[in-house]
Amino acid sequence: MDTDQTEIIRQNIEVVLGRIHDSAKNAGRDPKNISLVAVTKQKPASVVKILSDFGIKRIAESYLKEALFKIDLLKEFNIEWGKAN
Repeated sequence: MDTDQTEIIRQNIEVVLGRIHDSAKNAGRDPKNISLVAVTKQKPASVVKILSDFGIKRIAESYLKEALFKIDLLKEFNIEWGKAN
């Protein structure tokens, strides 16, 4: 993954977290009680690692085969895995 793509991912995370924060505040909720789950369907493990590096630790995957590969490859990053529908 090149530096430009990593920066785009970082910027997108920042935007999404900002929206979550603003929406929570507007709804009278504590943003700390809302967590972001990133769905990485058909994205390489390198993207999941970048997400993890930026603090996104809840990841969902649609396809079992891809999930098992990524879970094994990235087990040292303490990612919480789930299934995307």
